[in-house]
Amino acid sequence: MRDWRRCNAIIKKLEAMKVRTHAGRLRYDIKYWGAGMTGRWSGAGGVNVQNLSGKNLYGVNMRDMLVAAPGHVLIAADLAQIEPRVACWLAGETEALAQMAAGVSPYTVYARQAMGLGANEEWAKSDTRYKIAKMSVLGASYCAGHHRFMELLRSSGMEEVLSGGPEHEDTEEEYVKYIEMVGRPEWIKKWREADELEKKWLMRSWEIIMTFRNGRPQLVGLWKQLGEAAKKSAEKGEDLILNLPAGRALTYKHCRFRRIPKTEGGGQEVVAEIVRGGKAETTRIHQGILIENLCQSIARDAFRDCLLGVTNAGWKVRSEEHTSELQSRF
Repeated sequence: MRDWRRCNAIIKKLEAMKVRTHAGRLRYDIKYWGAGMTGRWSGAGGVNVQNLSGKNLYGVNMRDMLVAAPGHVLIAADLAQIEPRVACWLAGETEALAQMAAGVSPYTVYARQAMGLGANEEWAKSDTRYKIAKMSVLGASYCAGHHRFMELLRSSGMEEVLSGGPEHEDTEEEYVKYIEMVGRPEWIKKWREADELEKKWLMRSWEIIMTFRNGRPQLVGLWKQLGEAAKKSAEKGEDLILNLPAGRALTYKHCRFRRIPKTEGGGQEVVAEIVRGGKAETTRIHQGILIENLCQSIARDAFRDCLLGVTNAGWKVRSEEHTSELQSRF
């Protein structure tokens, strides 16, 4: 099923590119403020030239479908792993940032911090341990819980990581204590109704998440600060404002508490008004959303500054005025 969906997605992208190709030139749209509060760039109209895969999938390489006009060269470049780097900067993970500045991958840095990798050692990218480190950094930095992380691993084709079960003998006992302490009825119900294989998945994903949180205590501390800030704003019925280094701010209007139905665990949650698509809408505000919005907003602003720097240096960044230099193979 997953392969069919990926193949269908590729077909749709190729069809969108073909429709937008005229006289050998590809016409496309870019939104310079495309993602709600964070302002991330985004594509439009079915073609996002900023997110074309360079891998061969089912005999198709999306980037190879585009060629430069005579006398020009196309260069694919981005800001490598910028969001996990920003997360470490926000949390004050100075040691991790120093290693990254020296050229060490954020995933290797994390493996050295929390997974037992030696200070001067590295795992190959094909190593399962490296893949777990990468998924941990990408999936857990935004406060993902073990249920969500389990689904991320499965959707990424890494079920073998889960199927082996927990690495430690006392994990089952500790896991049961954890879900009973948290007291979420849906978690307890899921555990009791799970078969042997699913219990292995739950325990292993929980181990990985707890390893991440124990390995990045300053980041976890930042999550808690953000969560507390949201609650304080809700108690006062005021806006939550998070200032960004570039001078703008993320504003969550009219924070307040909303009751959670008993069928979903009960209790209360913080909600606020945010603007999406030019319209205000009520959405849940929690520490995971806040850290994600902060990281993506700062990354967006850094990307903007880099684009301006590249342009000022005389390079042409792909934009509407330069589409005449971007040819299509269609």
